[in-house]
Parts: sequence; structure tokens; C-alpha cells
Amino acid sequence: MINNNLPPILYAEDNLMDVELTMDAFAESNISNRLDLVRDGQELLDYLRYEGAYTERQKEMPCVILLDNKMPRLSGLEALKIIKSDPTFKYIPVVMMTSSKLDNDLIDSYNYGVNAYVLKPVNMEQFIVAIQSIGLFWAVFNRTIEP
Repeated sequence: MINNNLPPILYAEDNLMDVELTMDAFAESNISNRLDLVRDGQELLDYLRYEGAYTERQKEMPCVILLDNKMPRLSGLEALKIIKSDPTFKYIPVVMMTSSKLDNDLIDSYNYGVNAYVLKPVNMEQFIVAIQSIGLFWAVFNRTIEP
């Protein structure tokens, strides 16, 4: 676990292979932000609201949420809609990272307020490059509004 004063990157993903590749990509890029992992949309909301298993977590908001769409219990789209309609969370940048090429998912994501919609590359090297680019932009270069 990285110990610094940088806000964490929150990653909502249920595919363990994607999680491992993402962690490797961040490590290779020397991104110093801690990567906090949740496995579904409901756990994501619990994390943000300091509920359930997250009641005792440090009081901090992530600098970006990397959000898979197809997850159990509560999908990424459903979680996105709730996040962006809540004044406490609406300024947290959300990057939808999905394998869905469905026009409706893309349109709904932007209608709900997503900041970026990224198709997960199938090729491992391209996946790593995409993750590194996303991490560098959203965790290092991007500035956002504090609620």
C-alpha cells in the first residue's frame, strides 16, 4: 500500500485479470496514488458514503473513479447515475472503462455525466498503455472541483 498525501484512484472492477493488469500499468508508470479496489457498483457507493465495510476508512475522496459497466449487484451505469446526481460526488471525474460497444451504453454514460468512455483494448500491451495514459491524465494532470 502506498502511503502519501495524494488522493486515491478508485477502481470498480470485478475482472481480476483487468485488476492485475491495471495495477502493473500504474506501477510501471510510477503513479504514486493508491489504487483502491471495489468489486461492484454497490461496493463503490458504500466506499464513497463511508458505509458497510468502509465506515472506518480515511476521510478522503478519490481523484478519479475508473468504472467498469458490467458488474454484479449494481452496474457501472446505475452507479454512475447515482454518483453524478449527488452533490457530494458529482465533481469526482469518472472514466467508464468497458468492453461494451453498445451505442446505448455510450449515450447513457454521457447523459449521466461520465467524463470519459474508454473501450478496454483486447491486446494486453494496448490495455497497459491505455491504463497508463488514463492514470497519468486523471491522477496527475487533471484538476477538479472540491465539493
